[in-house]
Amino acid sequence: MGLGLPLGGGWAAYQYSLFMRPPTERLGLDQHHASLPPGPRAHYINQPLDHGDPSRGHFQGFYMLSPGYTPDGPVVFFLTDGQMELVGPALNFDWFEHYLGGTSYVLIGRRGHSPTLFPEIYGTDAKVDHREAIKLYGSRQHVQDIERVRLDMQTKGLLSEGGKIALFGASGAGFLVQQYLSSYGEFVSRALIEHSGAPDLANSNDRPFIRDFSDFNPEAASLLVPVLEQGEVDPRSLGYWLFQTARGDANPRQQQVEAALRVVDGERRFERGLVGPSRNYMFASRILRAPAADAVKVRMFELLARDLDGFNGSGREFHLAYSWAGDVLAGYMAAESSGQISLPNFDLDRAGFQGEVLVLAGTKDVVFSIEIASLIAAAYPNSKLLTFPSAHRLLPGEESPRRRVRLAFFRGGLASPELDQQR
Repeated sequence: MGLGLPLGGGWAAYQYSLFMRPPTERLGLDQHHASLPPGPRAHYINQPLDHGDPSRGHFQGFYMLSPGYTPDGPVVFFLTDGQMELVGPALNFDWFEHYLGGTSYVLIGRRGHSPTLFPEIYGTDAKVDHREAIKLYGSRQHVQDIERVRLDMQTKGLLSEGGKIALFGASGAGFLVQQYLSSYGEFVSRALIEHSGAPDLANSNDRPFIRDFSDFNPEAASLLVPVLEQGEVDPRSLGYWLFQTARGDANPRQQQVEAALRVVDGERRFERGLVGPSRNYMFASRILRAPAADAVKVRMFELLARDLDGFNGSGREFHLAYSWAGDVLAGYMAAESSGQISLPNFDLDRAGFQGEVLVLAGTKDVVFSIEIASLIAAAYPNSKLLTFPSAHRLLPGEESPRRRVRLAFFRGGLASPELDQQR
């Protein structure tokens, strides 16, 4: 018994050191993951390391088909973002079934997500090369990966004649949907964008990509002004705590007000790491130092860098996301300041997509505003916006009704009666 804790601590420390170590190799082009043997539902595909320079070689990518998959009827590419490490070889489909169970959908392993990490983005000093990370882990590469998966499925007879697909993406993946539509919209029949934003539309309309605290919850924001002005709290930990608290609560604004009142009264548990891991910035920032998080930071840079560039040192009000995102992306922002990398520039063609687009937005969403959702819907010529009294994350009891709306759209389009019932 006396050796249990030291040995357990040593094992944990060893595993942590492996987790923090940059990759030195990746899966061979003729190999497969032990937990994902090739079969009717699991498919491997050789993808170029750099679509702009195929001479750099290839990596072994993969995609998976949903339970009961059939090419008959709508086939939905369920896209996941660089910030959501959801698709891996040992995947459990339960979470995805909550969203699209009852339809045929495709999940694609993402470059930069474990276990598909690239040794090429690290220098001889084992530090990340920000230029290479942006180039190889960026969403423009992933859009090309998605298209090659579509072509592979068409070749294998996994898509119906014509090869058209439908798209679904929530949060950051909703912008990935918009990116794919801009490049390959002719191969898409309809697309569903849920609880999402658009950095280019936000920027051109002088709005933040992630909504301001005072816009979402003016009462809570006002309560915290004296505490922040006096420097009594760590804004990173406070912002992260309040941001995560509001993402998945039935009454996010009230929860934030109550939390703000506790902070005014001296509450500091969020600074000392005494809140849950999902709301603990100390814990999150440590995890985000790992190589497995570099693709997360690349996507965050793509989506947030322009806002952060104007936010840092501007004297702007306290922002729930940018208060800590600037710390997470400090290396990338420094690389941008020194000219090693450039601020992202998205020039998407939305007006050219002639298929149907459904945009779903939540009135209690701390991340994206109804205003931005309206701008997205207005940019597509054949679209509809539906709003729900929901937060950024769906709660138990909200999943089934929302899934019925998604399935109705994918099966019947914008003319589906179920969509009119939600107005």
